[in-house]
Amino acid sequence: MGREDIISKLDSLWSKSGQCSSVVLYGHRRMGKSSILQNLNTYFHFPTIIVYFNMQLVGTVANTNQLLYLLARRIYTSLPEIQKQSCQEPIEKYFLIHSPYDCFSFFLDELSKKRAELRFIITVDEFEIIEEMIDDQQLEPQLLVFWRGLFQSYQWFVMIFAGCHSLKEMCQDYWNPFLYGSVKSIPISFLKEKAAQELIQKPLPIPYTSEAIDRIISLTNCQPYLIQLICEALVDYYNHQLEEGQTREKSLRLEDVEVVINTPEFFNEGFDYFQGVWGQAIYNQPAINKEILETLSDGSYSLSQLRERLGCSLEEIKASLKILRKLDVIEIDNEVYIYTVELMRRWVQQGSEGVG
Repeated sequence: MGREDIISKLDSLWSKSGQCSSVVLYGHRRMGKSSILQNLNTYFHFPTIIVYFNMQLVGTVANTNQLLYLLARRIYTSLPEIQKQSCQEPIEKYFLIHSPYDCFSFFLDELSKKRAELRFIITVDEFEIIEEMIDDQQLEPQLLVFWRGLFQSYQWFVMIFAGCHSLKEMCQDYWNPFLYGSVKSIPISFLKEKAAQELIQKPLPIPYTSEAIDRIISLTNCQPYLIQLICEALVDYYNHQLEEGQTREKSLRLEDVEVVINTPEFFNEGFDYFQGVWGQAIYNQPAINKEILETLSDGSYSLSQLRERLGCSLEEIKASLKILRKLDVIEIDNEVYIYTVELMRRWVQQGSEGVG
């Protein structure tokens, strides 16, 4: 819901004939990247085949051989039955004892002869795991060079990666083939307010007062996961009151919102999101970014006030603020810096486990 602009961008990239760009979708955790990947079939119909490949589900692979075998296998099982019958199924032992690149290329060559007009879009979710596995020497850096070669060699073979980092943030040398190749970066950020209102109201028959809706939007800045987190807590709270025999209005109200967001359970439920944003925010400059975020959790500060409070150089503070704004963690409003998401500010202010 509310991602029509992203789908439109993908459609403009992939609806043309000939070579199509591969894509990186990036943004905070729980911003809806995986949901976009999982719903591509809704928008891109036959003869486009969507092959969903979540790196979290292949994290136990020992090497590049196994990874490319699993990818070939996933593509094969995604084929329509008529193509599946005419194509040779990937054989694991060949990938394990021979060059996995040669085996995968051979598989695509054979598929190319049988595919008719089919185009394949390979979705790689949680792609940061690839970097972790390369750093741990489970995967070869050459894998990324190989994938770039596939983009250029097979017009019908497209990959879309989803994760927390943009291409420019991938500073390791082995990402260079993507930085300078035919890969487009598309940010995934907050929903527009109209889409956020629909997300709040549509799933359930219980009505929300306008004050409750406005409060949810002001607390979340239209972050889809946090909206759903509040709404689920509200429904649980509403049902619990009914089960206890309490008399109440048949609507979700402003005071209900205040109750659920002030329970310890609420921030515990959202811990992975808050911790994920925190980790990404302090990734490059842990010390100064941490100080700025902890300072801003107490209120808004101007640039000069931050300099006075932190005792850092103006250049250091400006560089840190630039990173935090780019990550959508903070924003500037009337010459002062504030948190983009009020609930994130509250989490940091509370000193939740993991902060620090």
